[in-house]
Amino acid sequence: MGIPIGKLALYCAVGGIAPHRVLPIMLDFGTDNQALLETPSYRGYRKPRVRGEEYYRLVDEFVQAVFARYPGVLLQFEDFSSDK
Repeated sequence: MGIPIGKLALYCAVGGIAPHRVLPIMLDFGTDNQALLETPSYRGYRKPRVRGEEYYRLVDEFVQAVFARYPGVLLQFEDFSSDK
């Protein structure tokens, strides 16, 4: 969460966005890293990485829920992997 929090701090400091109006969110759709899955302290979704149509369905469900609750919200996505 370091990068999202840092970017939000930058938006607040330079962009004039009020700090109480930002919220960092990380979507966790699993991992294919077996070592992480076997680590007791791993807090992520303990399943193989969700991919393909199911992945897009979950992202869409998240976006629709956010817009339903906060119609004027600005969502910024980044760090989406393009290698798979």
